Amino acid sequence: MAVTERVVAQPSGCRWCGLAQRGHCQRWTRAAGWHGWTPPTQDQIKQRMKARRTLQGQRASLVIIDEAVNWPTTERND
Repeated sequence: MAVTERVVAQPSGCRWCGLAQRGHCQRWTRAAGWHGWTPPTQDQIKQRMKARRTLQGQRASLVIIDEAVNWPTTERND
C-alpha cells in the first residue's frame, strides 16, 4: 500500500504558491505567472492554519500504539 503525503502551504507562504519567503526567488504558477514572493491574505493564512490542524489530526489518528509499552510504533509484530 503506497502512502501519499499531502502538503499544505505554509501559513505565511506566498499568496500564489504557498512557498516560504526565504528562498522563493521567482516562481511560476498558472494563477500569477512568474512572480516574486507576495504576502498571503489574512483569509489565506487562516485557511492554511485550519488545513494544517486538520492534517495533523489525521496523522495522529493513524499512529498505532504498541499496547505492551504504550509507545507509538511504525510496524506491528503480532
